[in-house]
Amino acid sequence: MCGIAGAIQLKGGRMPDPDLIIRMCDLLHYRGPDGEGFMSGGMPDNSWLSQLQERRPAAVLSSAESPSPFVLGHRRLSIVDLSRDAGQPMSSTGKEVWIVFNGEIYNHAELRLQLEAKGHRFHTDHSDTEVILNGYLEWGTDLLCRMNGMFSFCLWDSRKNRFWFARDRFGVKPFYYTVHQGVFYFASEMKALLLIPGIPLEIIPQSVSDILTFSSVPPPRTMLEGIYKMPPSHSLLIENGSLRKPRRYYQPLDAMSKVSLTDETMIRDGIRELLKDAVEYRRGADVQYGAFLSGGVDSASNLAMLSKTDSLPVKSFSMSFRGNLGNYVRELVFAEEVSKLFHSNHFGLVMTEDHYYGMFDKMLFHCDEPVADTASIPIYLLSLIAKQNGVTVCLGGEGSDEIFAGYSLWKIHADFELFFKKFGLPGLPRLARASWKLPGLKNRRTFYHGWFDRVISGYPTYWGGTEAFSDGEKTDMFSESFRKTLADYKSFDGISRLYDEYLAYCPIPHPYNWMTYLELHFRLPEILLSRLDRMSMAASVEARVPFLDYRLVEFALRIKPDLKVKNGIHKYPLKEAMRGYLPDKIIDRKKESFNVPLNKMTRDLSDMEKTFDEFNKNTGIFEKEQISKIFRQGNSYRKWVLLNLGMWWKGTVSR
Repeated sequence: MCGIAGAIQLKGGRMPDPDLIIRMCDLLHYRGPDGEGFMSGGMPDNSWLSQLQERRPAAVLSSAESPSPFVLGHRRLSIVDLSRDAGQPMSSTGKEVWIVFNGEIYNHAELRLQLEAKGHRFHTDHSDTEVILNGYLEWGTDLLCRMNGMFSFCLWDSRKNRFWFARDRFGVKPFYYTVHQGVFYFASEMKALLLIPGIPLEIIPQSVSDILTFSSVPPPRTMLEGIYKMPPSHSLLIENGSLRKPRRYYQPLDAMSKVSLTDETMIRDGIRELLKDAVEYRRGADVQYGAFLSGGVDSASNLAMLSKTDSLPVKSFSMSFRGNLGNYVRELVFAEEVSKLFHSNHFGLVMTEDHYYGMFDKMLFHCDEPVADTASIPIYLLSLIAKQNGVTVCLGGEGSDEIFAGYSLWKIHADFELFFKKFGLPGLPRLARASWKLPGLKNRRTFYHGWFDRVISGYPTYWGGTEAFSDGEKTDMFSESFRKTLADYKSFDGISRLYDEYLAYCPIPHPYNWMTYLELHFRLPEILLSRLDRMSMAASVEARVPFLDYRLVEFALRIKPDLKVKNGIHKYPLKEAMRGYLPDKIIDRKKESFNVPLNKMTRDLSDMEKTFDEFNKNTGIFEKEQISKIFRQGNSYRKWVLLNLGMWWKGTVSR
């Protein structure tokens, strides 16, 4: 719902600069075009506040005494409690604690009733921000596990000289931070931190390697040295000027320690009720809401649940490409059928090459890092159409495939891994040689050889759904000097921490459980949710994701893995839960991936290739001949990964 930024003096650090925080928030204006606010604590001179008030009379401005000087900033997208009283930075009624907050707390009404029963007073009518303040006063940092929402925030406790930062369970909302010259800086987007004078812009070699494998960088690293992103379900403290290490406050795999769910009737009814409740929570707003609608079961389920609780037609938004490009023509046909079924007020976008080709720079600006996801531009354009039609909140279907095993590749991985693990290491080589001759595998030997190497090395075969280059391919691509810089770093090193956690917490190891755990902590927050947040907020639209309601996620994690794909049907539990709500032809049709036809949409990449060449001349990362070979071979996705890296460098490091 907003953009936040701030600077806090650590022990021995320099004084924060209020003008810098103002510029950071101005850069993030699209995240909050409806209002702004700033506050300072412990600053020797607060004349900047009165000067700012003259220039921006509508701004919410405050100051307070503090032993640790700080400045906080906020840009507001008004969604819940549109009054000025709900503006930020906001304090508790007694001024004990203050907050700048980005996101939504969906169960704020229930929490408010609990807090009022305990004697807490509220000065706003129904602001979810104030619920966090009073919730902290009542429950301390345990508040995080009581909140159902998406959020990142900075809360200052004036009584303890404590700053508390947190990111929601699944990383729907972003949080970046760095320390420079003894000052802790944070912001909703990394680009705001790049405004810090003198901040080094040094590319992390390991992050380059990660981008080429995973198409993103695993948290807490980013592409740049010294700038971090807080992992999902983590919090961070600064106490008396000392920065603590981030700590995890929520572990989704704890749900697996409970009895596995095997009764299909109970599973079906449970999913239906939890999804209905999750959608009901996410329609809570004082502005108009709508839904992104593809032709699939996920977004159709959202619209079905919305329509059953809304007396007025819901606005829905879909897209296709001009002509016969990819699967989008069929997607639009099915989306329109779902729209008619639930009587939504439907808006369709037909995207052309000009739409796509003209949006590269804007996409790269908003993405912050070289996230090579082809769907970013369509999401941005759909968000623009939603905003133009009066919609500020849109529901999306992200998370469903990850918690219900909706990808066909997952079953292939799982079958492969489970087959070989039955026989133990001594028999693996012989079985592998025999299997490579099977009709289904013989034409994909390189692909499966890599998986086999992982199995005999003790790794899972699945490393994410966006692998672009293998370790061997990267070795050939990288220059000798860059390989020395990387030393012994391997792709799996980027996710090994998550695999160790999974093995430690998961009582029932199964490939599907590992895939879900990896995606919840890496691909979802750093690609799918990142693109959704950046692209929707670029249009001043807030996207909400019912399938990542933590109660539904925990329920899905308890479902026996073998039931998630049954009789060859992917996402079997969700599809059975939605029978009767959705037509069978929507539920049973084959899943079609959301892939942009890059070869058609990117007519002329010569300028981008020149930028990549310039990037490589300045960094010396790649062997030129190997890169030229990749560009000539015509694999559009691999080229897209490389070109995104070069274009990001141009807009970020070489600016």
